[in-house]
Amino acid sequence: MKTRGIVLSGALLVLAGCGTQLQKAEGLEPAGTEFSKELYGGYLNLSRLEYTESDFRDSDVFARRAKLAAVGSLVEPEVVEARRLPSDRVDVLTGSRDRLVAALAQGAAEKLPAETARAQVAFDCWMQEQEENFQPDDIAACQTAFITAIGAVEDGLAPPSPPPVAKVEPEPIPEPRDFVLMYDFDDTTVMDADKAKLDSAMAFAASLGSDAKVRVLGYADRAGADKYNDALAMLRAQLIADSFRKAGVRLGNIEVTSFGEGKPAVETPDGVAEAGNRRVEVVVFK
Repeated sequence: MKTRGIVLSGALLVLAGCGTQLQKAEGLEPAGTEFSKELYGGYLNLSRLEYTESDFRDSDVFARRAKLAAVGSLVEPEVVEARRLPSDRVDVLTGSRDRLVAALAQGAAEKLPAETARAQVAFDCWMQEQEENFQPDDIAACQTAFITAIGAVEDGLAPPSPPPVAKVEPEPIPEPRDFVLMYDFDDTTVMDADKAKLDSAMAFAASLGSDAKVRVLGYADRAGADKYNDALAMLRAQLIADSFRKAGVRLGNIEVTSFGEGKPAVETPDGVAEAGNRRVEVVVFK
């Protein structure tokens, strides 16, 4: 699925066999809760996008979900087992679905209908793109959309932070600490050797309390296209930022930046896969 501004006119929808569900879903007047209405719009958009790629099977899948949402029926996030996924992506998708299901169990659909619907539609989009597994930019876009939306939902469900305790004497401000996390080629998971660094960074942030601030800078090596490397570096940084958010750092105190191939730690010609440039730099300060 690519981002595109294409409007399908009725005259162009010549449907036969697969792909017939989109026409049936369009034009329905959604009923039910605000969450159901938001799901209808999100799934209908996914169905249209897949239809423009001639992926009529998935267009039908999303259109059927849109139809169910339009009449107020329960539409749950797609189960991981429903798709033939790469084995190395099953765990991350399972964990992501668990986060979404947990938020729904806490009443997210009623409390934050728009944000929760965006998270569910983005998750199903991610599942579909990951099953196809040949458009990395689209996979990254759906995954990033899910991470952003579920983060907003979880923040919205979290209880307010307790008021700060008054201090008799001001404490000295700790010096900022830098952490560099390394990655394997084309991977978004911190290398095993650096996971202890990430734990140390989160422990230091926790020691700073509610005033902890985190700056996360993503980088990639120069192998591959600039656009893809920028998206890869951003995804690496966003996943690290999400780890800090889940550890208790406030979302507003986390800054995320992607430099892609820019500012390499090791200067190389274009196209070189240099391990020293596949990194995320984390600065924790108060």
